[in-house]
Amino acid sequence: MIEKKWSQYNDGVYQVGNEVFYSKVQALEYSSRTGEQVHYHFFDDVWDSLDWETEPVNSLDELYIQRAQQLRDKYDYLVLTLSGGSDSTNMVKTFLKAGIRPDEVISYGVINKIIGKNSTTNIEITQAASKTVKLLEEASIPWRFLNAWDYIKHINLTDEFYRNVDNRLSPDNLILGPAFANDPNLQTQAERGKKVGVIVGKEKPRLHVVDGYFVGTFLDMNLQSSAYAESRINYVFDKFYSTPSMPEITLKQMHVLIRHFRNNVPNFDKFLTHTGGFDASKYYNIIQDIIYPEWQNKDYFTLGKASSTMLEPKYKFVWDKMPDWDVTKQYKHLLRNLRSSLNEKYIQKDANLPFNQAFKLPGFYNKFYKICKV
Repeated sequence: MIEKKWSQYNDGVYQVGNEVFYSKVQALEYSSRTGEQVHYHFFDDVWDSLDWETEPVNSLDELYIQRAQQLRDKYDYLVLTLSGGSDSTNMVKTFLKAGIRPDEVISYGVINKIIGKNSTTNIEITQAASKTVKLLEEASIPWRFLNAWDYIKHINLTDEFYRNVDNRLSPDNLILGPAFANDPNLQTQAERGKKVGVIVGKEKPRLHVVDGYFVGTFLDMNLQSSAYAESRINYVFDKFYSTPSMPEITLKQMHVLIRHFRNNVPNFDKFLTHTGGFDASKYYNIIQDIIYPEWQNKDYFTLGKASSTMLEPKYKFVWDKMPDWDVTKQYKHLLRNLRSSLNEKYIQKDANLPFNQAFKLPGFYNKFYKICKV
């Protein structure tokens, strides 16, 4: 099957007619020219082969630990990223609990004369990740803060930039990508011939109700890496949760959530019905306490999922506080150029920005997999 050759793309691919694209923007531009539909594929051959009705025997805790060991065995130099959110916190604490040692843990953000350590950009690290950092220090596991501003000179804005960033067109790609790509330690490890894995805490499962069935699916907006494509050159960005290397994690999460919604959430069928008005923020707020044993909302500060896909709160400073920065001006110019190349159906209003200045792209699901009747 053609899907198997797509598996090299860690974030999935887009198919328009007979053409296959890694870049969402290129797929939308091609669709806008040809009128053909866009289809998203995320390791379809793996998920097609699963028995979605049967719940894995192992607990989530056990599966998370198995995944941690799998990653430790896979990479010579293993790096965990810690943002302070629920996904990465549960991931890092799983390694700690199991006694599986990564080579280092990296938190990242932006600190300069305008953006401080307690700004929205860095607040999850300051107030949430700091708790996990203390545990890392007690275990003598190296942790460091990667200040993306130190690598700002490496930003390369051309008319091609949006073809290589993730599907949200967010400026965090412009800022974080060069930081990871040019980090001296990661570069050194790769140059020594080590297989370097940078592990991100992606992603929570998407459970919906469609035609009287619970269904599982994957949304491209959540799965595409935030790292600029340039950073893929020397090392691999790998996902901890949504992975074809251990699909049992996603399957177990789905079954655990089905039990929770049936037993604890009134009118869950209406809430989970797949519509354009689905309240994703409320959904994520509910499920993270259920699927992440090492996380509880009441114990950690979190910004939650962003209402804006293009400018999440952490990186809105580019628009609000640094409008005269050359990169901001170029970024806005490139967005205008992109807008002119897309069919209007692919241009949507962003919650946080004037529609005449910016826009967001629609999300695409892969297949809907029936799990059981509601």
